Amino acid sequence: LKKASLKPNDIEIVAIGWEKPPRRMWSFDVLRNSLRSTGNNFDLKRFGYEISYWTYLGLQDMELQAFLKRFQGVKKVIYYSHHLAHAASAVFPSSFDSGNFITLDNRGGFESGLLGCFKNGDIEIIARMPIKSSVGAMYENVTELLGFQPHSHEGKVMGLAPYGEPKYKNLIL
Repeated sequence: LKKASLKPNDIEIVAIGWEKPPRRMWSFDVLRNSLRSTGNNFDLKRFGYEISYWTYLGLQDMELQAFLKRFQGVKKVIYYSHHLAHAASAVFPSSFDSGNFITLDNRGGFESGLLGCFKNGDIEIIARMPIKSSVGAMYENVTELLGFQPHSHEGKVMGLAPYGEPKYKNLIL
């Protein structure tokens, strides 16, 4: 705000790169995601992580709403697809007029990625990757297998990966 010489009341619209968090717990989705990530074997620990995840998102939304009350100029909060926000943050500041993009992570809302193209400021989504195809979920599972905290320490696993030996490759794949 300082750099642009703006005051909090000058902000009219806030955009969030995540689907609007649920007002109530989506227990069916939590259960489904718990089963998907464990090969349809119910895992109470995984179910706990899912509950924590959705509760965290709901609390984040409540904190955001409380924070925004301090900005009296805000008239609207817009929620965008998590992966669309990833794509837009790469596409729009680029020097290209057209091109292709792919976004991949564990999940953003109910997807694990997007495939698309852009031309002259327009984004076209070609395909959406479901959570069950998530490369990030594979990292999450490996993170947990190694004794690290899922949803938190995947970066440590990725950072340590080049120093390991592929002796467990066939077990994981």
